[in-house]
Amino acid sequence: MKTKYTTACLFAVGTISASAVITATSDNFDTGIAGTWLSVGTVTPGILHDATSSFDGGLTGGDLLNDDGGLRLDTSNGTAGDEAMGLTIGGLMEEGRTITFSYGLYNDNSSFNSVTAQLFNLTDNTVLMTSAQHIIDGTASQPTPENIDDSLVYIALNSDEGDVLQIRFIENHNNTARDIFVDNFSVTSVPEPSTTALLGLGGLALILRRKK
Repeated sequence: MKTKYTTACLFAVGTISASAVITATSDNFDTGIAGTWLSVGTVTPGILHDATSSFDGGLTGGDLLNDDGGLRLDTSNGTAGDEAMGLTIGGLMEEGRTITFSYGLYNDNSSFNSVTAQLFNLTDNTVLMTSAQHIIDGTASQPTPENIDDSLVYIALNSDEGDVLQIRFIENHNNTARDIFVDNFSVTSVPEPSTTALLGLGGLALILRRKK
C-alpha cells in the first residue's frame, strides 16, 4: 500500500509540471513569420518578414542559411528605446525551471543598429532579464555579413509561478535607419535538477510496480 501511495504522489507531481510548463517555441523565418508578433513599445513600428537578404544567416549567426530572410522591426522615429516587438509564449512559467531564450541578429541596412533582447513577465508587467546592448555593423561597414548569436538564461522564481512569458526585442538608437533584424530564436524550459530526479524516481517506481 505504501508503494502505491508513493507512486501516485510522484505521478501527480509529473502531471502538474507537464501541464504548467511554458511551450518550447522557435522560428527561423525562412518563409514568413510564425506566431503573433506585436508592437510592445510606446510607438508602433512595422513588423514584417525581411523576405530574402544576403546578410542574414551566415556561419556564426542566425539559422546558418543565407538568403532566406528574417524578422524585421522597421523603426518609424528617431527616439531610442520606444519601439519594440514581442511574442507571447504559450504555457505558464513554473518556479525553478530554467528558461533559455536564444536568438540570432543581423543587419540588412547600411548603418549600424543597436538592439537588446528581453524576457518579460506579461502577467506581472515586469522585466525579468535584459541582454547587453548589441551593436551590429551595417552592410556599408563590412565586406562580409556580421551576425550575432546570444541567449538569456533565467531561472523562474516563486513570483513567476503560473505567469505568462513574453520575449522582446527593443531598438536602442535615435535614428529611423536603425531597424532590428532577427534571423532565428528559440525558447526552452527545463526543470531544476531536483525535480528531474524526482520525476525519474517516479518512473522507476512505476516500472518496479509493474514487474511485481
